[in-house]
Order: sequence, then structure tokens, then C-alpha cells
Amino acid sequence: MVYGFNVGHGVFTFIVLGGYHWCTSVRGKTAATRCVLNDATVEPGPNAFSEFILLTTLSAIYVFLSHNRTLSPGAASIPLSPTSSAPPRASLEVPHRTKTKRHTAVGHRPEEPQRLPFGRVWLTSMRNYRYGVDEGALTALLLGPFIAAGCLFTSFESLQKQQAWLPGWLIEEPTTPEVQAGLLQSRRGLLQLCFMCSSILLVHMVASRLNNTQKNEKGDDGRNGRSWLTESEIRRIWLYVGFTVIVTLGALSLKLATLQHRFRLLHALGSVDVAVGSLFFQFALYVMVRLNRRGFTLGELGLVAQGATAIFLETFRLTVSKLWPPADNRVVTFRDPSPLLIFQLALIPGSLLIGFLLSPLLYLSRHTAQRRARQRRARLLNPSEDQKRRLESNLQSRFLALGFYLFSALIVGGVIGMWTRLCLDRRDPWLWVFFWMLKGKKPWTRPVLLGYWGVLVYISVVLWNRQFAKTKRFRHINGISPASVPSATSAGLSEPETMSNMASVSAQGIRMVNQANEMASELLDVADKHVPKSINSRRKVFHALAVIMFLPGIVWDPALTHLSFSVAFALFTFAEYVRYFALYPFNNSVHLFLSEFIDPNDNKDEGAAILSHFYLLTGCAGTLWLEGSSRTLDVTGTIALGIGDAMASLIGKSIGRWRWSPTNPKTVEGSAAFVISVVASVLCLRGFGLVPPFSTARYALGACLGAALEAFSMQNDNLTLPLYMWTMLVFVGI
Repeated sequence: MVYGFNVGHGVFTFIVLGGYHWCTSVRGKTAATRCVLNDATVEPGPNAFSEFILLTTLSAIYVFLSHNRTLSPGAASIPLSPTSSAPPRASLEVPHRTKTKRHTAVGHRPEEPQRLPFGRVWLTSMRNYRYGVDEGALTALLLGPFIAAGCLFTSFESLQKQQAWLPGWLIEEPTTPEVQAGLLQSRRGLLQLCFMCSSILLVHMVASRLNNTQKNEKGDDGRNGRSWLTESEIRRIWLYVGFTVIVTLGALSLKLATLQHRFRLLHALGSVDVAVGSLFFQFALYVMVRLNRRGFTLGELGLVAQGATAIFLETFRLTVSKLWPPADNRVVTFRDPSPLLIFQLALIPGSLLIGFLLSPLLYLSRHTAQRRARQRRARLLNPSEDQKRRLESNLQSRFLALGFYLFSALIVGGVIGMWTRLCLDRRDPWLWVFFWMLKGKKPWTRPVLLGYWGVLVYISVVLWNRQFAKTKRFRHINGISPASVPSATSAGLSEPETMSNMASVSAQGIRMVNQANEMASELLDVADKHVPKSINSRRKVFHALAVIMFLPGIVWDPALTHLSFSVAFALFTFAEYVRYFALYPFNNSVHLFLSEFIDPNDNKDEGAAILSHFYLLTGCAGTLWLEGSSRTLDVTGTIALGIGDAMASLIGKSIGRWRWSPTNPKTVEGSAAFVISVVASVLCLRGFGLVPPFSTARYALGACLGAALEAFSMQNDNLTLPLYMWTMLVFVGI
């Protein structure tokens, strides 16, 4: 069966085009005109949203022509062979998470529908992308500039109303009116950066489609996504590098050619910014789609690559400005240049930098674990030699893990620490964090909030580990019995000989310890009975946990929560290093814990890396990291995912009857539950005075648009839904 024009494309196109036409033509021009008239530091010129209007038009034309050609009688589709196997997964000492019943029941991947030959990154195969009816072309091309336009509009509104930037944030405030005007100009550069990245991706998509058309004319069915140009991997890389350089030179030429024209393109970006941004964006596209095969759709790939490019360019510009300070003291970052941003750039790009620099150790660690697993399965050696080889392999794995941990500590304390000190104006970053922790609303509020988060994490991990310990796989690997936590009696503390050796401990104290342990064990057993068994319920429990953890922090101390989100992202990155590259001693535990939340009937975590928890964290943190002008905007991601998405899933699966379309599993009841739960939650926060007053009708409109995206988009909604809904709320005036 050949899938035609997906209804999600149509709805998403209507929302984006209609919303943008209204926002840019009516509100954007008015705010831009007032800001240009009131502040001479803002460069006069064409409408700040003109690049996006051009990009929207080109994207709509491309998608229309692509679908029109695909639906034509002579259009070719790319069938997926049912015998094609998935890419090699993490076959380590433990059974890999992909060996679920959907694979082992028949011995191969289930048959997938035929895939439409939509655009992709140049010299990549359709098999590099995760399967989806909606490949996400519009998400890849428009959602990034859409979010950047929302950031620019918040700067317009703040400067126009002359209100304090980041109200209620307990952080150093360099946001004078001049800095706000400079931030406005910098965010115009962010919008143009996203426009450039989307245009580059559009060039890749057109080039790959033309290449596919030439193959079809030559008789190639295009099943492998290759042509005569890509005969070897090395040749493919060199050709991609050449194509990247040509596209970058084209972007620079376009900027210089329109420099004196009224319709100037990329005028808010310097030539170095254009070159660095273009090269890094195309590098990120190719690396992510090749290393994490089948881990992204085109839409998710484009959005993640644009976010990575913006963060990289912020880091690059901030470093250059500290080494060679500009004469005009302009704002070089796309967000408030506070210590929070400096620490975020040190944590997130820094954790990725560690993986890049220590990639040889990581590769050897994974290779050693795979070799040990293959030797055990093959049983080619006799028992004595096999035991000797296993001991050598275990020793090698431990030395590699130790080397990774030591070098990581050196990089953190050396390169990353020195960079952070430079950006903090020679202040020690560790001492700054220590003293900043005591500068909350009260000296004890931030330590208490950290303790609250720590208790929640500990309780959730203990409960889930007890639940997983009752499965055969977890018991086999870790030697944990399904019984409850052993009490002091079972440990032998009540025996006479033990009592004689513990003269300092009274019998009454021993009985109190036994009773306390038994009571704790009974409470945990009762909690185990309420732990959900289905994977969907397990995931939604973590969504609810995100609300319990993050919402008090965002409302009470958004600055500390901002920094904590960055720390959590870095820890997630290191946990993925430990899991995928089999770093001793936590690899098995982390691997099994994360694998318990992988749905065998869902392909969203089909790639080598498990990204669901990254997307959930980014969705909750992204609306805070974007630094909106209202606390209502800050809590959007947590409420949309933790409450709205969870309620939509639970209601839709339990009582949902009316589907939006025959090919769409989402139901009308689930979408209604999303809108009602989100609006009710925010109204409760407003009733308690935790968020400022807002228009309920406008917020409901934004929630309805978010529900439409959640219902019709086939991308990972943990990533796209909060960012899209945040932007819509900005444009409707929340």
C-alpha cells in the first residue's frame, strides 16, 4: 500500500501558514516598527520576519510538488523488504533491548508499508531514517524558524513595554535597556540563522530528490538510496564535504550579493557566523543520521540539528568575544548573557565534547564487550581458556572505563573549567555555584529544593528497581531475588552470638531496627502493587513525576531549575555513554533500567541511542531555556507533557472511540482531554497566584493548536509539542 498525502501535513501546513501570516503581518510589523522608532540601536531594514515568509512559501511549494509527484501514476515508491534487518544494536553482555517479541517472534522485522521518496540529507539513504508516514518535512523546515520568531517576538514585547527581563529570576541582571536592545538584534540573528539552516536543508532535500529522479530514469528502483557517486564510504564522505563547502559558499555569496539591496538576507549575521553555522549544521546533519541510524525522522533531525547549531554558535561567539572583546560591547548570545547561560554552554556542549575527545576509549570499550559476548555465544574455546580470556577481557574493560572516567575529570577540571572561568570574568565556577546556592529567596530555599529533588529521584529509582528485580532477566544479571528488602532479622542480627559481639547495642534497639525495616519493606511491597505494568503506563508515570519534580522548581526558583536542567542533560549524556559503550561498572544496570521503558510496538527508540528521556527533559526544559517574558510560558513544557500528553494518552487509549482519520491512532477524546487538562492546570496555578493573570480564551486557543499538532504530527511529541505550543502562546499574546 502506498501512503498518500498524510492529513497531518495538511493540518500542520494550515496552522503554520495561517498563524504566521497573522502574527507576522499584523503583530510583528507593528512591534518591529515601534521598536525601530524608539531605539536607534536596532538596525532599520525590512520586516524581521520577511525571511521566514520566504522560507514558508518555498517549503509549501516543495511539499506540494513532492506530494503531487508522489501521488502521480508514474511516481515511484521505495518498498521496504520484510527481510531487511535492523542495524546492529548494542549486543553487549546483556540481551539487547531490540530483541523483543516483535523481532524474535518471526525472526525478522515486520513488514512496513511502502515509503514515499521524500527529500532527505544529501548522500544519505532512506534507511538511515526512522520509518514514519509523515517524514516531517515541514517540521524540519519551519518549526525551528517558528521558535526563533517567537523568541524575537518576546524581545519585541519586552522592549516595547519596558518591562524587566526574566522577572522573578534570582540571578545577576545585566539586562539594562541597552542590553535588551542588543538582545533583540541578536535574536534577529537567531531567526536568520534558522532561516539559513532550513534553506540549506531544503537544498539538500531538493538535491537528493533530483538524484533519486535520475536513478529512477536510469532504471534504479532507489531501494538502497545510493547512486554511482557513492561507491565507497570514504568517497561518500569526501563528496559530502565538497557539497557542504559549495553550499556554504553559496550562502556567503547570497549574503554579500544582497548586502546593498533593500531585501537584505542574513544581514544580522556576520560572514564568519554564516560560514561557521553552515558548516556545523551540515556536519551535525550527517553525523547524527549516520551514527544514530533509524533514530530520527527527517523532522526530528532538522529540529535537533538547528538547536545544536544555535548552541554551538552561541559558544563560538561567546568565546571569541571573551578573547577579543568587541568595541561596541554588543550582545553576542541569543539569550540573556547571564552565568546560567555560561554554565549551560559548559555542561551540554562540554559533555558532547568529552565524548568526541574520548571516542577512541569509548569505541574500544564497546568493541571489547561485543567481542566477549560473541566468544561466549560461539563457545569456540575450551572452558579453561575461555575463563582466562574472559578474565583478560574483563580487566581490559575496567581499565578502559577507568581511563574514560579519569580523562573526563581532567577535561572537566581543565578545558571546560578554564573556559567557564574565562566567561565568568576570572571567577572560580565552583565557588560561584557554592555561594550562589545560598542566594535564593532564603538562604535555605535552594538546598531544600535540591533535597526535594534528590528524595523524589531516590524513591522512584528504588521502586522501579524493586519492580524490575522481579523479572527473570533482571534477577539473572544482578542476582536479586523477588523477595522484599531483607530485614535485620534475616541478616542474623537477632542471633545470640551476634548479640554477644555487639555489647554496645541493646536488645530494644535491635527490635526497633527490625520493626522499622519490616515496616519499610511492607510499605515498599504495597507500593509495588501500584506500579504500572504496561510500558505506556510506565512512561506516563515518568511524565507525572516530571510535573511533581519540575513544576515547583519552575514556579519557586526558575534560575536554579534552569541550571538543574542543564546538569540533568549532561548526566543523561554520560549515562548514555555508560550504557551504549558498556562502561564498567554501571553499564548493565543503566542498560536494563532504560530498556524497561522501550515499547516493542513503537519504533521511536529504534536507533543506537535511547532518546526518549532526552526528548522529555528537553521538552520540559526548553520552554524555560527559551526565556519567555512570563512565568506562564515557562511552565508550558512541563504542563503540556506531564499533564496534557499523559491525559491524552490515557483517555484516548481507555475510552477513545472517534479517530481523527482511519490511518491516525489519535482520538478526538484524547485531544479534548489534552486541552481540558492543560487549561485546568494553568487555571489552578493562576488561582493560587503562582502565575500572572492571562486571557483564558487565548490560552485555550494555544492549547487547541498544541492538541492539533499532537494529534496529527507523527514526530516525537515530547520534543515538538512543548516548543510549538510555547511559540503559539507567545503569538496569541500570553
